[in-house]
Amino acid sequence: MSLFGHLEELRKRIIVILIGIVAVALVSFGYADDILAFVTAPAGKLIFTAPAEAFMTQLKLSLMVALFLTSPLILHQTAVFVWPGLRGPERRLLTTVFFFAPFLFAAGVTFGFVVALPVTYNFFIRFAAADLQPMITVANYLSFLISLTVPFGLVFQLPMVSWGLTRAGIIEPGLLRRQRRFALLIIAVVAAAITPPDVFSQLVMGLPLWILYEISIVVSTVAARARLRRLESESESESEED
Repeated sequence: MSLFGHLEELRKRIIVILIGIVAVALVSFGYADDILAFVTAPAGKLIFTAPAEAFMTQLKLSLMVALFLTSPLILHQTAVFVWPGLRGPERRLLTTVFFFAPFLFAAGVTFGFVVALPVTYNFFIRFAAADLQPMITVANYLSFLISLTVPFGLVFQLPMVSWGLTRAGIIEPGLLRRQRRFALLIIAVVAAAITPPDVFSQLVMGLPLWILYEISIVVSTVAARARLRRLESESESESEED
């Protein structure tokens, strides 16, 4: 395919993705009140200080929901575009990554919303005083929600990233094992920074992240063995051809 052929194919894939996002966003906007009530339940009563703030918040929320729900479509269209240029092992790697990535992201966002959000939000609200009462706008709360949950969705991709990098030969399980203490230190610092100063809250935040790192080591080990078997099979095939 020529350069213009690739650009035309890319244009088609982008159009399909945009149509899907817009369609889901329009449907989501029809249920914006219910969605907003659900995501703002941990915060209680919120306010808005600009005439268009409530409308823009619902519009932004509908778009975020659309991006979340159409992520399988986005990954599928991306895979279809790059598929012809990949070889057998690369196609298997891409298929596995694109299959598990949405589930891991959804699990991370769910954890951030159910566990991290109430703990973190209540911690900051504790700083209210007699002369300092919280009056949180709905736009600020939504930005706080996104900034807290989306990173968890990305962090939960760690097992998939370790699997892909190991299959590509970039990292090995031994490296992850050797860096276990350093990873534990980072997790402890992060958990202490975003939670109230009590052991229970820090364990609630830090323990899942530590389990996630240990799962990444196991996944990397499995991927390393699979890569070794594949290399041995390819070496035997080349020897037979010679």
